[in-house]
Amino acid sequence: MKEHIIIGIVVAVALSAHVWIFMWIRFKIDEGVITKFLQETGSQESPSSEVISAHTNIAIKRVCMVCRRSKAISMNTLNQNSWRLN
Repeated sequence: MKEHIIIGIVVAVALSAHVWIFMWIRFKIDEGVITKFLQETGSQESPSSEVISAHTNIAIKRVCMVCRRSKAISMNTLNQNSWRLN
């Protein structure tokens, strides 16, 4: 019976690590795409989440989430729905 518990714990830890790594890689890919788009638009512009979503084919909710969590991207203080590079 102890072996089953140990195997269950190992499987749960392995699955959790796999899910975390998958989500981290997906975040980094989306962050890179958004960062590249912001670099291409120039430092004077602060495109909105909708504009970024339209040009990158990333869902608006995902764009907002990635931009909020990213250390390379910050919200424009003048317009709460637009983003710029740090």
